[in-house]
Amino acid sequence: MDTETLIPETEEAMKKAVEYTLHEFSSIRTGKASPALVENIDIHVQSYGSNMKLKQLAVISSPDPRMLLVSPFDPSTVQDIERSLKESKLGINPSVDGKAIRLPIPELSEERRKDLIKVLKNIGEKGKVSIRNVRREANDELKKKLKDKAITEDENKSFENIISMPKPVIASIQGPAAGIGAAFAMACDLRVMSDDAYILSVFSNIALIPDGGLSWLLPKYLGYSKAYEYAIEAKKIDAKECLQFGLANKVTTVDKLKEDTLEWAARLAKRSPQALANTKKLMRESLSNSYWDTYQSEAEIQNSLTRSPQNEEAVIAFFEKREPNFD
Repeated sequence: MDTETLIPETEEAMKKAVEYTLHEFSSIRTGKASPALVENIDIHVQSYGSNMKLKQLAVISSPDPRMLLVSPFDPSTVQDIERSLKESKLGINPSVDGKAIRLPIPELSEERRKDLIKVLKNIGEKGKVSIRNVRREANDELKKKLKDKAITEDENKSFENIISMPKPVIASIQGPAAGIGAAFAMACDLRVMSDDAYILSVFSNIALIPDGGLSWLLPKYLGYSKAYEYAIEAKKIDAKECLQFGLANKVTTVDKLKEDTLEWAARLAKRSPQALANTKKLMRESLSNSYWDTYQSEAEIQNSLTRSPQNEEAVIAFFEKREPNFD
């Protein structure tokens, strides 16, 4: 697991742990009929020679609060479904009614209620343990990378390449750009975000400070006070906010993200390479130079580019009312 995907993958693993716990809760039989109680029971269908979930074999409905009705898509599976339901640990006696199966849900006794409370507590505790395990593994992975200094050397080279490359670098962001991923996204010259994307300085959650230049990048866009707030509270900056703050150049839908990014890159690729490279250089340096230093640098570079082959081609193309060719 590399540093760019560590946090998103950890979030996804935690989400799955929560979803599994919720699924386990839904399978507990209370006194009310719910299709979730039986829909994921494994049914061995002899004629198919395989196991399938009940929800794949039948429509499960609740005609009243104390009854579930299972209506198989294939009537030949009724006996297989009845047998599997009897063998399950639900404690419900199914009865075949023509081409359907009825499952009466008995009211809970006081003893059964107490047993359920114990079961629910056990499921909840297992869910907490699963999430803690995911978090511990992620922390161990991060500590190992920090100890081995695997983060600093490789990432320094990547940041240097982004900043010094004489071409615009576009970040195409879908989902989370968190931790060092946020730094990489913000180090790029331009950013296109999907509407589900967000930028997140997550380091304070593990008692660390922003890394990868985020302490410099965030205040440049958000201002000191807002940047400090988002960093110390590990708050997400969603795509809409990124557009407002100037962190994002464009926001699009998930399904059009790649298309829109490549289309923009193709348009930029047709523009003058010397204009792209030198404008990037001047604007990057202006972040640490004075106005007059930038003014002087502009004059020097402009003089060196005037009457260059690209300048002449662009002027001729303008008068000929065609697109310039810089190949």
